[in-house]
Amino acid sequence: MQTGNDEHPFDVTNDGTALAAIGLVAALVLWAVLFSAYRFDRADAVAVSAATVLLVVPPLVSYYWLMELTKSRLSLAPRILATYGLALVWLALQRAVIYPAFGFVPSMGESVTNFALIPLFGVASWFAVRGFLYRKRLARALELQAQTELRLLDAQLAPHALFNMLNTVYSVLLTDHEKAIPLFLAMSEALRHVIDRTRKRWIPLHDELDFIDHYAVLERARNPERVAITIKTNGDLDVPVPPMLLATLFENAVKHGRFPDGTLEINISVSVAETQMQFEVTNRFPVPEQAGRGMGIGQTNVRNRLHLLYPQKSAFRTHAEEGVYRATIDIAP
Repeated sequence: MQTGNDEHPFDVTNDGTALAAIGLVAALVLWAVLFSAYRFDRADAVAVSAATVLLVVPPLVSYYWLMELTKSRLSLAPRILATYGLALVWLALQRAVIYPAFGFVPSMGESVTNFALIPLFGVASWFAVRGFLYRKRLARALELQAQTELRLLDAQLAPHALFNMLNTVYSVLLTDHEKAIPLFLAMSEALRHVIDRTRKRWIPLHDELDFIDHYAVLERARNPERVAITIKTNGDLDVPVPPMLLATLFENAVKHGRFPDGTLEINISVSVAETQMQFEVTNRFPVPEQAGRGMGIGQTNVRNRLHLLYPQKSAFRTHAEEGVYRATIDIAP
């Protein structure tokens, strides 16, 4: 969140303050230990350590907060110049107060370090903290974007499935009213799956297959002699899967695999192992459609959902050859 005239994607948060404090304390403790060890043979090693902390901690903290508090008022270059201006003030104060208090005489190397390196470390620590917080917020923003995109993709599934099922029942009603009655029950169960399950991120695989079974009842009723739908399963059917993932492939096969005379042949294969899940839907399709068939809304939806839900752990492949179309999903849980 930006405040005031700040054009930088950073802000002050409790997380940032805590992180800065922890980092500074750790660095200063290490500095003091090393400094003491270097002069451990001296009788005043404790005094040297205490002086080192006083020479480093207050300036370093002031440099960090100078960078933080001026971020909305000054550009980067004036802020760094202001930091080194403050370093001059600290250098004068140290030579006049801190060194005499401990009876030390500052060397040229110590003065250069206090003026040049410590401000540089303060500026660098500010950039490190800001960068960490920015990446943290960016990751959260990307996560929210992915969740929103998933909701939008899920929202496309219900009306698409509803339209296809209603179209199937309508076609049966035109020819046989009595046959349409049990189909309404099958459609009711299928719609319950669509409405209830698509509100969830994950469902058991057997629930997804139940939906396909109900959908298959509707399709077989249209032309029992010309519709052949088979489902073969192997492995644990209780594993969680995204709702309507496999069903979308089935629905796509129904849409593109029906011949003008009503012939529809679909084979579904489900294999679940400890290290991999594979879903495959194959169907015959009219040869004239082979050249023009591409990634429709359904398959694009499947690919996008796999990318969001199984990043770098899934593959979606399609292949058309000799009048047979094959869509395969491989998932590494």
